[in-house]
Amino acid sequence: MSIPIHSSDELLAALREHPEWKDAIRREILTEELLALPDKFEKVERERKEEQEHIWEAIRETNATLKAFIESTRAFQRSMEEFRSSMEEFRSSMEEFRSSMLVFKDATEKRLRRIELDLDELSGKSMELDATKKLGNYLRSKVRRVRAVDRDLVNGIIDLALDLGAFSEKEGEELGEADALVVGKDRETGAMVCVAVEVSRTVHKADVERAEKRAQLFLKASQAATRTEPSEIGRLFPSVPSKALALVVGKFIPDLVRQEAERRGVLLAKYQDGYGADG
Repeated sequence: MSIPIHSSDELLAALREHPEWKDAIRREILTEELLALPDKFEKVERERKEEQEHIWEAIRETNATLKAFIESTRAFQRSMEEFRSSMEEFRSSMEEFRSSMLVFKDATEKRLRRIELDLDELSGKSMELDATKKLGNYLRSKVRRVRAVDRDLVNGIIDLALDLGAFSEKEGEELGEADALVVGKDRETGAMVCVAVEVSRTVHKADVERAEKRAQLFLKASQAATRTEPSEIGRLFPSVPSKALALVVGKFIPDLVRQEAERRGVLLAKYQDGYGADG
């Protein structure tokens, strides 16, 4: 049965009389994309809430100082239910919410940057420890009977060199900053070799320069100490060292840095969980 409709009022009256027509009219007027919007919005909101919960969990684990802020934010979120009773109250609260979210975002970004820095530092220390344990793998093609010099002996060599006037206090501090110092025998000549090692996740030109400088300082200090006090470091140097080598170990070695190292005669080793050498 058809019902003649001549005005919007008649259409509204007909819809009130036949509410079952509403869905059919919506399908005629709205596109599938518009009809699907509520579900899409609900999915986006659900995913947003899930992602927000992951962020909260990370913050709770890594930053105790954000606890008070998190609790106040939760209280704010709970209070949103009360604001819905009045549109005016809800609109005014939105400004407060936006301001709080900006603070939260800024605090979260700062904390995440701090976490990234801490992780990089831990990763670097782990890499340095692993690389220095396996220096023989990196140096075997050039140096045999590789032996790492422990920190106490390094300090002793530096002190002897300073006492003898072999180099300045600043140079002594520079040598003491080396990631590792190694001695061994030159594979070709059998002569004692002094090796300074630098470990860096990404190798830069400065790493190459530091390694070369510290290798020369190590050779200078070792020669002075060996000639003057052979009994104190005789087990480390059975003869006076005559050669210095520099080694830089890193995960990422840019081509320009590789070229600079080759020009300076600095050895490069690509870090792969402690194995693999290059250059």
